Amino acid sequence: MNIQKKTVCSYFLSCINPLMGLIIGFFSMTKQNSKSIITLISIIVFIYSARVPPLQDLYRRYWDTYLSYNSSTTIYEALTGRVDFLFYANSLFFYKLNIPFYIIPALYSAVSVYFILTTLTSALSRIPDFSSKKRYALSFLTLFSFINIISIALGLRFGLAVALTVRGVGCLYFEQKKVKSIIFLFAACLMHFSMLGIVFCILIASLIKLNKLQVFILSLLFYLLSSFVVPLILSKFNFWGLSRYVLAGYVEGKFSALPGNLNGMIVMIYRYIPMTLFLYFYLRRKTYFPDYENFIGVFLIFCFSLSLSVSAFNRFFAQTGIFFVVVNYFITKQYGIKKSIANQVIIMLVITQMLFNNICVMRRAILLGDMWYSLILPMPFILTLSTDRFNNYMKEIDSDGEWILNRMEN
Repeated sequence: MNIQKKTVCSYFLSCINPLMGLIIGFFSMTKQNSKSIITLISIIVFIYSARVPPLQDLYRRYWDTYLSYNSSTTIYEALTGRVDFLFYANSLFFYKLNIPFYIIPALYSAVSVYFILTTLTSALSRIPDFSSKKRYALSFLTLFSFINIISIALGLRFGLAVALTVRGVGCLYFEQKKVKSIIFLFAACLMHFSMLGIVFCILIASLIKLNKLQVFILSLLFYLLSSFVVPLILSKFNFWGLSRYVLAGYVEGKFSALPGNLNGMIVMIYRYIPMTLFLYFYLRRKTYFPDYENFIGVFLIFCFSLSLSVSAFNRFFAQTGIFFVVVNYFITKQYGIKKSIANQVIIMLVITQMLFNNICVMRRAILLGDMWYSLILPMPFILTLSTDRFNNYMKEIDSDGEWILNRMEN
């Protein structure tokens, strides 16, 4: 890593005020110091996420792991009946080492940010004549704004699996390092089984080449046929026992339906807005990496084939696909054009994303955990967390993982 004066200044400021260090870090980012700044950003994310209270899925994972383990728990017992092996193996390993549970969401969030941002680094470093510092900073700030740190900390498995997948895809298409890519993708599948779908897309993309018109037509066709094709495939092929799990949970179960409240609908619709915008750029612009562009086309067709399940479609299209299309935007040949109106729209989108998706939607976790302290207090004061403090949150959370004083609408 190339250490520069601005990098040192960012690290120093972060020790006094992490938020200031984060801001200075982004706006001082260049090709030369990008990895150093990304490391700093990941450290700040770790400290910020360490205060996440055990709400929603994090509450359930805490009960599944640390509150169910004891000194005699074996790896076989921990993994029995699980499909996402890596998380449960990791949890037991940390438990045996007496590492507090709240370190896991903090670590997963930090590692996810590092993997996603370094993927953009590897892409931009291979683009000729990309020297504008302002556009370089904008690219990373935009991608960072779509990383929902608290959501990753609360969900654990899926968020880290997406980050591992994004990094694996980057290694394959930007760095041409197949072995490294396979390692990341294999780890992603062990973290969350749904990432097998991305592996499937990569394999198909290696066999066929599609133009943008074909992608559009096939996406529409698979959208119309999804309610017939997907159940048929899952009923005919077992896929190592996963078919029944997917059918019960994501095709025929509660996860296949639309959100049951107005807030959930608003959030879901909002997530489609930036995805639609970046899809427009995908269709209208060419990148420096045609194989990556072809992969996105196959991925989009795959997403629309899952449209019978709202949860599955959202997870792939809006929560995973957004990283692929945002990176794609910044590696297009047109992005280098100065005074682009599109870049002004992106800046407005970044501000909205930060305020709405990362703060407003996540307000319960922020309020219960007093998470803003992690951004304004000096680091030594922040590093005083304890398991007792984490367990005290449990008194304020019901059996569904919701904050008793501020429940979400049902």
